[in-house]
Amino acid sequence: MKFSKLKPRELRFLILVGVSLFLFLNYMLVWPQWERVQSQKIKIAQLKSDVQIQNEALRLAPDWKKELAKFSKEREGSSPDVVSQEAWMKHFESIAKKSNVELPQRRASKGESHSSANLIRVECSLQGSLEAVVKFLYALQKDAAHPQVESCQLSPIKAGDEKLRGNLAVIVMLKPVNH
Repeated sequence: MKFSKLKPRELRFLILVGVSLFLFLNYMLVWPQWERVQSQKIKIAQLKSDVQIQNEALRLAPDWKKELAKFSKEREGSSPDVVSQEAWMKHFESIAKKSNVELPQRRASKGESHSSANLIRVECSLQGSLEAVVKFLYALQKDAAHPQVESCQLSPIKAGDEKLRGNLAVIVMLKPVNH
């Protein structure tokens, strides 16, 4: 087939069909591969970022271990006089009283016991003003026994009222009583 024998109209039609065929094949074959390559590049970048984060964590692990050992040593040295469940409950109630928080119901239960410590879980309901509850939670956070608030649920007693009521669960690790 000689292109010189084609009429200009036929030549334009042939060029249009060729360009259309090229675009169609490009759309069906090349673009999906291009999108796949781009998504793989994004995945590779995310994986490289994850690897950098993990390498940084591994690099810092010895420092973390030193900090943990330092914290454990400090905790041993600054452990409060509280060594029993009864003593802890009195201490807990005194913190609440100093903060102007009422503890209408409270219950302590023993958790796991280890040679180095006993875990005590305290569940209680509480009532007080927002300021008093915040003061109470802050005092717990700063306490030498390092109690951990496991859960804290608060709600206003009445709509628009400053007084709150709620439930609190605290876990504390106490030194065992040595006999």
